[in-house]
Amino acid sequence: MKRIYALALATSVVLYLVGCGAGGGAATPSAAIQTMFDGMKNADVAMMKSVMPKAMLESEEAQKDPTEEEKTAMKEMFKNITFEIGEETIAEDGMTAEVKVKMSMMGMENEVTYYCIKEDGAWKVDMSKGGMGGPGMQ
Repeated sequence: MKRIYALALATSVVLYLVGCGAGGGAATPSAAIQTMFDGMKNADVAMMKSVMPKAMLESEEAQKDPTEEEKTAMKEMFKNITFEIGEETIAEDGMTAEVKVKMSMMGMENEVTYYCIKEDGAWKVDMSKGGMGGPGMQ
């Protein structure tokens, strides 16, 4: 249960700090996941935004700009996260994908399924369907 709360908190922090504005996405679902984790580790909001779907970025909560203190807190929270991107499965229609990620954060290890969507020809991470603390958590 503690693991679920910690990962849910981490997801909330990421969603809050992402802010507004759509990005370019990635060439593959795995590359989108890599970009998201690199952004989290470096508290690089622009990097994270680049792989988030437009609908997520248009939410009222995402419209708020993170403060420097929030960015510092995020960097501290994610500085020791480790992850290994595993199996990537793209649906037959080529518009959705699942990516398995083994991660270790805050002393907890877990395998998480992230869901990606193809938007404007690029892959984005759809945190509303899975990921840290979401329905895809295994």
